[in-house]
Amino acid sequence: MRLAIGLLIGGIALVSSCGSTKEAVVEPIVSTIITGKAERINLSVNSTDSATCAIEYSYFTSSDLAYRDSINQKVADFAINVTQFGRNQEKKILSQAFFQAQLDSFVRINRYDMDETGDDGYNHLWELEAYVEIDDSRDKFAQLQLTAWSYTGGAHGNGFTSTYLINKSDAKTLKLEDLFSNIEAVTKIGEGYFRKLYELESDVDLDDAGFWFENNTFHLNNNFSISGDVIVFLYNSYEIAPYSGGQTEIEIPLEELKDYLKIKL
Repeated sequence: MRLAIGLLIGGIALVSSCGSTKEAVVEPIVSTIITGKAERINLSVNSTDSATCAIEYSYFTSSDLAYRDSINQKVADFAINVTQFGRNQEKKILSQAFFQAQLDSFVRINRYDMDETGDDGYNHLWELEAYVEIDDSRDKFAQLQLTAWSYTGGAHGNGFTSTYLINKSDAKTLKLEDLFSNIEAVTKIGEGYFRKLYELESDVDLDDAGFWFENNTFHLNNNFSISGDVIVFLYNSYEIAPYSGGQTEIEIPLEELKDYLKIKL
């Protein structure tokens, strides 16, 4: 019986059999992220005013990644939701043309709305800024951040940011319970940083301070990201406070949470 021993070095397998050595090239899994920008100028009916609508996008092209489809579907759903308000949820192939088509739909819906109301668009011209960012630098998970701000009439525009940590092994979105063994302890640490951010003493009632936490009890949400050596929890406008309060970001050093981490971040 011939004995073969294989060793993978930098993408080359050295296979030794009965004193002879052969090189076999092993194709690595290639992670290719396409980035670009789609833009559309939205004109008022009488062409006297204009607004810019744009999406800066990122998406995967490699078919070898277990988590590729999960992230790309989230990117597609995001683009459709911010431009067509979820009206078209068919599975789409991502491309420059796809994102351009979403902006075209956004402008077309605005034009239809202006035609229906008789508005020339001067005070009702829709705007959109959307961003897709993918960080694939970590071993265990990829991070996807989706940000949008739009104006579709009313007193002011609205925006939001959503971040997802996608497990590379099974393509599932990581939640608090996937990261931490003791959520109660982590929440207590998080509340300390929240109160420090807003200069609230430990005995100050959250409702009285103007916040909208359910049951008047601080909680961490699942909208978090990893930035360097901190985990950032983000609460969008209207989530825990009025619009005037804007977004809230709580940064917690990972060092303080190391005793409760289930996976290496």
